Amino acid sequence: MSNLSQILGNERRTLMIIFLLRNGGKAYVGEIAEYICIQEKDTTSKHRKSVYISLIQTHIPKLRREGFIELERDLVMIVHSKLFEDLLKFLESFNSSFMKR
Repeated sequence: MSNLSQILGNERRTLMIIFLLRNGGKAYVGEIAEYICIQEKDTTSKHRKSVYISLIQTHIPKLRREGFIELERDLVMIVHSKLFEDLLKFLESFNSSFMKR
């Protein structure tokens, strides 16, 4: 579970995962950035750019290294792996508190 705590230990990564799960496991980086901006209650273009850059430079590479997602051009896709299954079980244990964001 240490990988899960590292992944979910960051609010933006958690929001990104929630958005992907709600969208059938696929989404464009721009869509994810917009969702995170809405959740952070700041939809200015400056903030959106900051979120987009943090996704590209930090959060997507971390989730790729962990084997949770793949990135194809600008499309992020969940990889159905053991980590993915562990994450789903973890989120289900909290019921809908994560998924309602």
